Amino acid sequence: MVGNGSGKLLIDGKNFNINKTKITLRAHDTIRIKEGSYQGITIQNIQLPKDSTVIITNNGLVQLIGTGLNDGGSGENHQIKLVNLANVKVLGNGNKKYSHGFLLRDNRYRAIQLEGIFSNFELSYFDFKDLGDNVIGYDPENVIYNGSNGTFSENMTFTHLHADNIVELIDFRGWINKDNDQAIRGLIKHIEVAYIQVTNSPNCGTVIHLHNAQDFDIHHVVLENINTARTDHVGIFTINGPGKIHHNLINSGWGNAVRAWPSTLGNSPKELLIYNNIVVNSLKYSAFEVQPTKEALLSGQTTFTNVKIYNNTCGTLSTKGLVVGKILDAFDLFGGRYEVFNNLAFNFPFGGKDIKGPFVSYLGVDEHLVKLSNNLYFDTATQAGIIDQKEFKLANSSPAKNAGKTYTSLTDDYYGISRGNKPSIGAVQ
Repeated sequence: MVGNGSGKLLIDGKNFNINKTKITLRAHDTIRIKEGSYQGITIQNIQLPKDSTVIITNNGLVQLIGTGLNDGGSGENHQIKLVNLANVKVLGNGNKKYSHGFLLRDNRYRAIQLEGIFSNFELSYFDFKDLGDNVIGYDPENVIYNGSNGTFSENMTFTHLHADNIVELIDFRGWINKDNDQAIRGLIKHIEVAYIQVTNSPNCGTVIHLHNAQDFDIHHVVLENINTARTDHVGIFTINGPGKIHHNLINSGWGNAVRAWPSTLGNSPKELLIYNNIVVNSLKYSAFEVQPTKEALLSGQTTFTNVKIYNNTCGTLSTKGLVVGKILDAFDLFGGRYEVFNNLAFNFPFGGKDIKGPFVSYLGVDEHLVKLSNNLYFDTATQAGIIDQKEFKLANSSPAKNAGKTYTSLTDDYYGISRGNKPSIGAVQ
């Protein structure tokens, strides 16, 4: 047990002690933080070898409550700082009484700050409320990738997070060829963000922003009533790199569900896969936008990414935006190709009757580079055979039922139900 329930707590792998006795952290050690309200917690310099993990968890409810957002206080921030961690898990499920045993709220500045290099790191079961800046921030843009360890972070996991009235949940900075410097900065290889819920955040902006990630996996994120006070062009998931975005619900918000600038590290193109998502009731913009930049394609270092968008259910898009809302706004992939199939769409006020159809806006990409198949559009959800607009399940009589084409990664639907050899069109089987 560490901490006394108040003040500032330091857990330092280079100088870790309990009751003035120095302890060397080893595989499978568990550090429990005493319940209470802390002014700050710093966890740093824990570097264990692969397959050896230290768990840092809560004994009761661990709170960090700032004084800046709601109570007219001095604006003091009570923050968790994480620095140079390898094979470490910070988990808020140490006491069955609390589903999210770490609570951070009422900060004007970010709640969790990451610094240094991370590998095999996990942060899970946290609750965030009333935060006025990026909730989890990481800015390694001065770390230049050269292929060797220490020049990138890898295997990072963020799961089971709940947030209410926040600004940007995750903002991990990084750049490719910033200011034409031919460098790859702040690279993260393999990052998972999953089982997230964000509600009632009118100025959230981007919820998950990965500026330079390879092989990301974003899934089972539920976002409702966000960005309702925004007027700018927002990407709710804004991503640079190849990876997967699937099994997510974005309901009632402003902005593209996904804005992607995909470029692949190395010379062999990878894929951006967007599937099994439900995107409904947007105020402005299409469901997905893919717009890589030519500047991010560096000879011998990076190449293009192919894009597949399939088995999504998208409806009532861009209702107040006075711009065409479709499944995809497609830009040039600079060598790559799109496949758009098995998507179910309904009620696109400005895009449903477009002369080129309701599925793709061709924005600087040749139409022959976009392959469309087995997509269905209807004026209403009822015509699509959607039983209700809460679960978006299909009636047996729906034209989309069992009408899609099979695909190797299409094993289940939004609810985890097996697709079998007759997948339905849309996110729900």
